[in-house]
Amino acid sequence: MEAKRNLFRRVTPKRAFEDISEQIKGLIYSGVLKPNDRLPSERDMAEQFRTGRMSVREALRILEESGYITIRQGAEGGIFVRELDSTGLSKSISGLMNVGHLTLQEIKEARIAIESIILETGIKRFTKEQLAALESNIRDCERFYEARKKAEYPRFSDEQLGKFHILIAETSKNRLYTYFVTSLLNLYANQIIRYIPDSAEYARHLEQHREIYEAIRAKDIMRAKTAIEEHMESSTLYVEKTMSESDK
Repeated sequence: MEAKRNLFRRVTPKRAFEDISEQIKGLIYSGVLKPNDRLPSERDMAEQFRTGRMSVREALRILEESGYITIRQGAEGGIFVRELDSTGLSKSISGLMNVGHLTLQEIKEARIAIESIILETGIKRFTKEQLAALESNIRDCERFYEARKKAEYPRFSDEQLGKFHILIAETSKNRLYTYFVTSLLNLYANQIIRYIPDSAEYARHLEQHREIYEAIRAKDIMRAKTAIEEHMESSTLYVEKTMSESDK
């Protein structure tokens, strides 16, 4: 795929990398640059922006970290526009939490609010396939749970548990909801990585997911929202308690 040329305008020397980054993001947002489009080489961009390659390199580093582009090596390598997903949003929210602006309670409240909205708008539109995917996820988690219980040193990953919530978000057919749910799950997982659920907590997750599923299947919105809220409350309480005990 041939790189698009002559896309950019000259940048000012002061903090040129920020101007470069904003121009490229603007072209992505406007649709001029689409997923998998190849950008000009670092050297060609420096010529178009009329700036040094170091400024271009710094802008590309920021864009790659934020999930806007991917840089591939090798004969088929180059700088390519990524399909926008939750990566950048996750990192932005994570940055806020890392500097002390977000707490586990705030993450919990946001998750309850977003998933409640998703249920309100979508509970009556769940298809048989979507319900089957939720039930399949629960059964996968149950099999994993039974297998890990038999291990000498059981470790209970919560990756599949998180997938349950993403499946619910995807039923909304609203990508922003899915991005938010995925971002908050990633952030939550990063914060509790040292507090992997024990056997009892994992079993409680499964029981609560089953209750949420049954409420959705019955198209009972109040029951589903209550189940979501109780699930989030108990999960957050477990993590806070475990964190407190580990700090003693």
